[in-house]
Amino acid sequence: MSDDSLLSVRDLHTQFRTATGTVRAVDGVSFDVAPGETVCLVGESGSGKTVTCESVGRLVDAPGEIVGGSVTFDGRDLTEASQSAVRRLRGDRIAYVFQNPGNVLDPVYTVGQQLREVLNYHRDLSAEASRARAVTLLDDVGIPNAPARADDYPHEFSGGMKQRVVVAMALANDPDLLIADEPTTALDVTIQAQLLETIGDLQSDREMAVLFVTHDLGVVAGIADRVVVMYGGKVMERGTVTDVFDNPAHPYTRALLACLPGRGVEPEPIGGEPPDPADPPDGCRFHPRCPDAVAACETGTQPPLHDVTVGGEAACVFYDGDRDASLLSDPTRGSDERAVERADGRTVGEGGDDA
Repeated sequence: MSDDSLLSVRDLHTQFRTATGTVRAVDGVSFDVAPGETVCLVGESGSGKTVTCESVGRLVDAPGEIVGGSVTFDGRDLTEASQSAVRRLRGDRIAYVFQNPGNVLDPVYTVGQQLREVLNYHRDLSAEASRARAVTLLDDVGIPNAPARADDYPHEFSGGMKQRVVVAMALANDPDLLIADEPTTALDVTIQAQLLETIGDLQSDREMAVLFVTHDLGVVAGIADRVVVMYGGKVMERGTVTDVFDNPAHPYTRALLACLPGRGVEPEPIGGEPPDPADPPDGCRFHPRCPDAVAACETGTQPPLHDVTVGGEAACVFYDGDRDASLLSDPTRGSDERAVERADGRTVGEGGDDA
């Protein structure tokens, strides 16, 4: 664990034992989050982002379990802590915002009552003090006329306002770490921008660390300090947001960015399908879909993370020192520039197939 890390995840393995096999949802994930910084976990659906976040707070239910690795928060390994100890941290020093506020808010209680419940679980407050704090929290997240709205029920709020209430609940006890799992998925772009701005302002005011899960690379570009790119339960690339966006190193990262509109080239979907987490391929998890895959990508285990920039790493055999990483094709450059000679002497054409 780095000296300045608030959260340090090391070689985390979370599995689900099912009748059809063991699903390796998180398969050796490592990253750090420092106080006050925003780290984004990105990748396609099924890459392991949500289970990683649930593992941090020990929210994985049976048949899932953490089977290896460590989750160190402020110097304490939460994988070895008792459930009661972790429960005291959740909602207090570690808070969650999930993507569907309808699953979080209870329809039979007012939003003020639900905020007060969160406060009273961790704080010994009088009824008057908890009411005042609930109103302040609603005002902090931009709910108009907060004293009156505190007495309203969830169905009286729009989707964007509900999500703001959920953010208020997460921030009720001034957490050190906020884990936000795709909190803007169901919101339109205007409300999304407002909510992200609200979280950013509150983070700045409180020096709060944020672990943000999203598949929206546009959101990542606007809020992240560092990025962790996941695929098939593995980390493909880690680095600063500038490194990852301006100089993507792993073919999967490049393929993700090629799907993003507004980069001067026509967006292109990634061909093929993500790996089966119960039966992942040998070698690099991405090799069946990778236009640059060579024989070394198809055997053994996932390549280790190699240094590609100062503080940036990519899990690709092209960075092992024996190959020329400049030969990797870059789909973000446009189809007329992408034909390159592969390290094994073959040529990749526009569609990514051998010529």
